[in-house]
Amino acid sequence: MRNSACDGCSYYVDAEKYGFDKMKKSNFKDFTELIDPELDKAVDDALRLAEKGNLAKAEILLIGLKEKHPNV
Repeated sequence: MRNSACDGCSYYVDAEKYGFDKMKKSNFKDFTELIDPELDKAVDDALRLAEKGNLAKAEILLIGLKEKHPNV
């Protein structure tokens, strides 16, 4: 595994280029994770319900969240 400590090594440039080319071929997409405190609280509430054994209500809440936030 090569890293910045290998800078100056004759193989470092080739390794960096190989890693970059491999990433491009994989259709790597940079992403930023959505942080939504209200959504986090709603998921936590649903998980608490599930832990208490109220699976049906927890499932309803989670399905509603998934419909409201399909990309999360």
